[in-house]
Amino acid sequence: MLKPEALAAILALCAPAVTVQAARPAPAHPKPRSPKAAPKAPIPLNFGDQVLINGVLYTIGAGLVPATVTPPPPPPPPPPAPTLTGYSPNPVAGGQPFSLLGTSFTDASATATWNGLSLGLILTSPTTLSSTAPGVTSAITAPVILTTSGTRLIGPSLTVTPSSGPAPDLTVYSFRNSNRDFSNVFAPGQTIYIEGKGFGALAGTVSINHKRVPVDAWSDTEIRTTVPALDTGQAPGPATLDIIRVDHGSFNSSMAFVILPPPGRFGNR
Repeated sequence: MLKPEALAAILALCAPAVTVQAARPAPAHPKPRSPKAAPKAPIPLNFGDQVLINGVLYTIGAGLVPATVTPPPPPPPPPPAPTLTGYSPNPVAGGQPFSLLGTSFTDASATATWNGLSLGLILTSPTTLSSTAPGVTSAITAPVILTTSGTRLIGPSLTVTPSSGPAPDLTVYSFRNSNRDFSNVFAPGQTIYIEGKGFGALAGTVSINHKRVPVDAWSDTEIRTTVPALDTGQAPGPATLDIIRVDHGSFNSSMAFVILPPPGRFGNR
């Protein structure tokens, strides 16, 4: 180990070849250092919140992140398709009530035909549709074709026999206007109430001047409809009225009431 005196002598001999640089002075205004970013706090989540993970939406079961997540419940299964399995009674006499039996009946606007004839339907339960058998002159067996909830079903065969009872007694007593006043004179487009008996519980059809009109309300004693417009060139005057029950019982009158001309025709203003 060199003594200090020897080290000083060596430095004196090497002085021409040694350059000593002073340390770089500190800047007068040093740049502040950027502080380290604080760690991100966890996002608090509550029970029932939803998070999206890898494109899948989850619902938080409990606690904070990380927490147990439960996937959303699967969608409910589609409702079962309706079925038409039979009738009660079968056979049934024309004009008599009977029921269509099946499952998953939910469509109150369901329609049905039998042997090419329309059947009026009333939804009474998820397993029952009520109807009335059409009138026949001899026994006929044919399937019922039911359209419900967008599904067309061809059911088993239904036998309808001729009615053994008297024909239904359809009678018209009077007519009322929209103010419920008795009247025998109506204008095209005016509401008309047809009062009587024996119309039946299920809606049939109504024609005025041999033109079928919409039925707005129907009961065994009253029908509400609208007087149709006169055809081009058709003169105002007595109107024919035809009422047909669902079991084909009918009422006809050639002079039921009078239809007025619309304003501006035949001098009316």
